[in-house]
Amino acid sequence: MFITADPKIFFEIASKGFIVTASNGMIINFNSDYQKQYNIDLNCDDYPYAKIHTTVPIFISPSDLDWFQLLYDSPRVDSFDDFLFLNILGIKLNKPEKMLCMPPYMFTGIHHWMLKPETSVIKKGGLLLSGTEEQVYMVHGKWWDEPWISDLPRVMYRYLKDQDFGSKNIARVDDATKLLKEEFENYLNL
Repeated sequence: MFITADPKIFFEIASKGFIVTASNGMIINFNSDYQKQYNIDLNCDDYPYAKIHTTVPIFISPSDLDWFQLLYDSPRVDSFDDFLFLNILGIKLNKPEKMLCMPPYMFTGIHHWMLKPETSVIKKGGLLLSGTEEQVYMVHGKWWDEPWISDLPRVMYRYLKDQDFGSKNIARVDDATKLLKEEFENYLNL
């Protein structure tokens, strides 16, 4: 992950007792199976959770360190554990009540959000922006890894074909991929 804009404002928000994190771009129903797996009772059989967030970044104040202390003191369940457990544990601790989840195309680009035609990254006025023109603060991915980068067209072209997008959108994906690779290389040369 590399930072593309000054995140100072998010540290300031966290210092006021709020939590700022990045949406994972999905909803997970923390139903009774999840609750049993993690030994957490949410007092209902179904709990569709719209604030599914990534594990990085999370801007918190010292008052929310209890969340991470419980996470690190708990036994591991599976390899996806940190991501899912952090979310369900946050629900139990009422963290969502003071949480702001930033869109994935602004904060991480997870699940290729910064390449998808509707939200692909552009450069305007010297700023990296999402396709909906919100400032991009950080970029997730293995931008140093040539095989990972080479695989992006295969993944994205399959997505475009499945969604019945045309050649104009393929060009947007290619342009966004090239722009993010260039930004990463600029980041390395600072």
